[in-house]
Amino acid sequence: MHEPKLRFALAGCAALVFALVVPPATRPAGAGAAVDVGPDFDGDGIGDYAVGGPGEHDGAGGVWVFYGASTTMPGRQQYWDQAAPGVGGVPTAGDAFGAAVAAGDFDADGFDDLAIGVPGDVVGGHADAGSVNVLYGSAAGLVAAGSEWWHQDRGAIANAAEPGDHFGLALAAGDFDADGRDDLAIGAPDEAVTGVRGAGSVTVLRGCGCGLTDVGSQRFTEATTGVQGHPGGDDGFGFALAAGRFGGDDVADLVIGVPGETVGGVVAAGGFHVLAGRPSGGLTGIGSQLWTERNVGIGAANGAEPFDNLGYSVSAGDLNLDGVDDVAVGAPGEYDGLVAAAGAVFVVYGDGGLLGAGGAQMFDQGTPGLNSRSQRGQEFGHAVLVAPIVVDDGSVDDALVVGVPYDDVLGRTDAGLVHVLRPSPSGITVTGARAFSLASDGVAGEPSHRGWFGIALGAADVDGDGVGQLIVGSPGEDVGTPAIMASGATTRFGEAASGPTSSGSVHWHQNTPGVTGVPASGDFFGAAFTSM
Repeated sequence: MHEPKLRFALAGCAALVFALVVPPATRPAGAGAAVDVGPDFDGDGIGDYAVGGPGEHDGAGGVWVFYGASTTMPGRQQYWDQAAPGVGGVPTAGDAFGAAVAAGDFDADGFDDLAIGVPGDVVGGHADAGSVNVLYGSAAGLVAAGSEWWHQDRGAIANAAEPGDHFGLALAAGDFDADGRDDLAIGAPDEAVTGVRGAGSVTVLRGCGCGLTDVGSQRFTEATTGVQGHPGGDDGFGFALAAGRFGGDDVADLVIGVPGETVGGVVAAGGFHVLAGRPSGGLTGIGSQLWTERNVGIGAANGAEPFDNLGYSVSAGDLNLDGVDDVAVGAPGEYDGLVAAAGAVFVVYGDGGLLGAGGAQMFDQGTPGLNSRSQRGQEFGHAVLVAPIVVDDGSVDDALVVGVPYDDVLGRTDAGLVHVLRPSPSGITVTGARAFSLASDGVAGEPSHRGWFGIALGAADVDGDGVGQLIVGSPGEDVGTPAIMASGATTRFGEAASGPTSSGSVHWHQNTPGVTGVPASGDFFGAAFTSM
């Protein structure tokens, strides 16, 4: 059987080869304004976004923050790393600061805040134990004053930092206890549980008036009361995270990807859990769900297979226009007939409680209407994003974006592309579906070998009209002449009622005038984004 490309190496100094999974962008689910512009770090009513470059500075990592409403491109921006005054931790090769980013208003002051995953951080002498830095928003934008550095050796956080936990590899913000303040879920997918290495865990920090707090923090594993399944080696519980409101109320629930889950003896078939939020109490394992390809209604025609890796990517939003959130889940190792690791995406709909199998859908590149075809190893669904990027009858609606980073374009291996599928009252439809690559007419930039366009996805409302603009990362892209290998780039698409458009698209990298930094091999600029 073919095992998909689960990891790519961040190469910096000669001694560094840090295997890092690029997590999907997450959509915060906190209390928002009348018009939700997504992350708004300076409170001006116009969306902003963060871009991770976890390979920056020999793999120590960095994060760029771009502010909306700029009259020039790229406009106002900030650059952050662990060397910045006031930011916790010490930058070290292989830390991968910026491997994951998530935005939420953790202190409910009206300014969004930024959580930054540092899964390779050394904590208490333990390599790759991992940590999370949190920067708080203000009228001036993100500031280091009051910033926090969270890890498993701090305060009341359960368990302890251990080598290779990769705490902070995935992040999701959501108001899981309906107190008006966002909370933060943190994945440590390589955590040992009951002595089983790589079983994985998720820690939840609670929002409070002072920011995030470990008081009342929670830890979930497959050994937690009520959580289905049991800890297995390399399950990767917490590998991908997303917040959504599946009950149609003001309480966020949490989706947890477990792409290495063994299903009925099938290794790494994968799955995903859904944990319900509760007013005051927060998330609970009681009544939680575990979905695999053996669930009635979502199984692929060929069922669970080794290394399907269902749950590798997750995202949530309203895809059937009923006011209740739904879930899109990637299975990048899925077979399409005899085509190995062609990949697939499953859409499972909220039923007013959590999720129900009724109306569930499956898509791959062989789906009629996508005007594409499945190829070996292309990994359709390596990244998924649900974000408000289309307009129907004057209403801004969520659409589904699927990254296919290992698709070959114009003969260029692993150049990558993305599909955009629209919502409808009956669910996701291929009517009006569009595909974009860096070879598409009018799209800024051009495809490159191993550019991995579509390996990371985000959306930002940079003009404050409530409609998001799609952002796509190509962190493996070579920049400059002579080429600087895998320095990385991002593409932000234009906005139209029908969804993303090549018109007005912009292509940025560290050689773009005005962008902070100097491109270097293995920076992987564009490996992670915040999203609406």
